[in-house]
Amino acid sequence: MMFRRNGELWPGLWRHSAAIFLGMLVLLYVTEPYLEGVALAKLLRSTMFTLVLFTGALAVGERKKLLIWAGLLSAAAILLLWANHLRPDLVPREYALATGLLFSLFVSIRLVRFILRAPVVDGEVLCAAVATYLMFGLAFSFMYILVGRADPQAFAWTVVAGEHPDLDGFTSMYYSLTTQATLGYGDIVPVSRTGRLIAMAQSVGGLFYMTLLVSRLVSVYSSGHKNGKP
Repeated sequence: MMFRRNGELWPGLWRHSAAIFLGMLVLLYVTEPYLEGVALAKLLRSTMFTLVLFTGALAVGERKKLLIWAGLLSAAAILLLWANHLRPDLVPREYALATGLLFSLFVSIRLVRFILRAPVVDGEVLCAAVATYLMFGLAFSFMYILVGRADPQAFAWTVVAGEHPDLDGFTSMYYSLTTQATLGYGDIVPVSRTGRLIAMAQSVGGLFYMTLLVSRLVSVYSSGHKNGKP
């Protein structure tokens, strides 16, 4: 069932779809660092990503056509994710990462569109804004994993001299968000041209998104007050 608000179609199948999607993303980020070394880590990680993909598809399904596209992308990502989980010898992980990346970018673009077209600033818009930021970070973490798997020397660890650990799991998410927030701790450094280019794009994109988001939310909020809305 679709919902309408102020004469416009409410996105997603649930009234609080963006909030639920944000909750799944936060749960993924919070639990990921504690899965390292756990016996069922791969199973739990696959389950968490499945929930993120499923709720993400519902959060952007404002129209039947969009819901179909989101469902197809999420279904492909989920299928390849579990196929790699069950038969990694037959289904390379790169396939699951690539489809997950496409889905993440699709959801992020749709959420940005929703935020920019929102007539009022409410809880659902704010949840969508935070979810978009986290989804951008997740998308770039997939990119870093793919780059690292293609070139094991693409990233250097300054705190682990002489070694090149895999940029994967929570480490990729940590590096992605710190790059997006332009913190630049320096413990992980992109060495290859591709790695540096992606890091540059993410840093600029993160700053641009926050600037655009703040200006848009302030504009909508101020407009509502001028029109006598609470």
